[in-house]
Amino acid sequence: MADFETKFADFRAAYDDLFALLDSYPDDKREKSGACGWWSPKQILAHFSGWITEGLKRYGDYDSGDQSDLHYDDDSFNTQVVDARSTLNWDATVAELRGLVRGFTSHAESIPTDKRLSDIRYTNWMIGLGNDCKEHTQQLKNFLSAESYPILEYDPALEAIIEPTRFIKPIDIPENCVLCFFQEVITDVCGDGKAKFVTNRNSEMGNHPIYEIEFEGKRVAIMHPGVGAPLAGGFLDEIIALGCRKFIACGGAGVLNREIAVGHVVVPTSAVRDEGTSYHYLPPSREVSAHPDGVAAIEATLKKHHVSYILGKTWTTDAIYRETRTKMERRKAEGCVTVEMEASTFFAVAQFRGVTFAQILYGGDDISGDEWDHRDWRGTLSNREKLFWLAVEACAAL
Repeated sequence: MADFETKFADFRAAYDDLFALLDSYPDDKREKSGACGWWSPKQILAHFSGWITEGLKRYGDYDSGDQSDLHYDDDSFNTQVVDARSTLNWDATVAELRGLVRGFTSHAESIPTDKRLSDIRYTNWMIGLGNDCKEHTQQLKNFLSAESYPILEYDPALEAIIEPTRFIKPIDIPENCVLCFFQEVITDVCGDGKAKFVTNRNSEMGNHPIYEIEFEGKRVAIMHPGVGAPLAGGFLDEIIALGCRKFIACGGAGVLNREIAVGHVVVPTSAVRDEGTSYHYLPPSREVSAHPDGVAAIEATLKKHHVSYILGKTWTTDAIYRETRTKMERRKAEGCVTVEMEASTFFAVAQFRGVTFAQILYGGDDISGDEWDHRDWRGTLSNREKLFWLAVEACAAL
């Protein structure tokens, strides 16, 4: 019951935040397209009403003992419920939503304790509706300032002017790919003809080779993705166009807690988007998640080899020389354990392109103290090579 009560409190807090925002939402923004994809703020509210109506129906079914568990085509459902409310004006749309939230809240309060405990579906609906409200409320807030900040002007168009698949044709390349930030490890494992050369990607810095190795009968591509979100994100988009579909990245990261030792493994489940590239692939949001299949593959590999690790959130930033104390403390307070430069872009590009991506990091320099501590984090060659092979094994398992 405690989990239900917690999620119920989250649900109410999320809608309190939403309605506080709606009380003063500008007239000229209310029906303007672009708050979420092409949706206007009014259409977002219609979307909320559709799902809460559905939640009320499901709660009624659970109350009566119905054991069926419905599955939804989210896109079709969203289109249906938004279109059904297209004739409502702003005030009517808000009024309907307020009434539905009151009804849902009242129903939730009336659910007997034994049913809350025995039927997890009540809690699952509460979680889904609360998280949906939080995500879209943030989009509504972002939309208020989107015209002032170009980085928030997300365009969901699938085709860009320079679209990778127009100038990059699929080749015979492994479906599984490890993006390794350790150049010395790539040189040692793949250099001097030790691995099959597949192709080059090119930039103004020169050639960026892609190699192929075999691991336990599975073909795996290997590439250094470049440093920083724009370069790494661009290369990821290009190798997806070549034909890779399942990715594990391995690299180092700064730590926000000195108790994370140099070399200790961290598996990011999500990344705070404090860089620019990801905002061109996904609508504005505070975080973006790693693919759960990728995270599961990494965890299984680490457990198999008895490697201790931390699951946590990472902070992705473009500006290594602007990691201020205030920002570090803020990120730490919201749950970040590491800081690096690419994860949120990797996760966003992968989501946009529909591929699997997760990352494995090791604790490097420490930015949590009064002074930056380098901790000779690049000097741990054996740790870096071990991390690479763990990433290869996890990737091959996808």
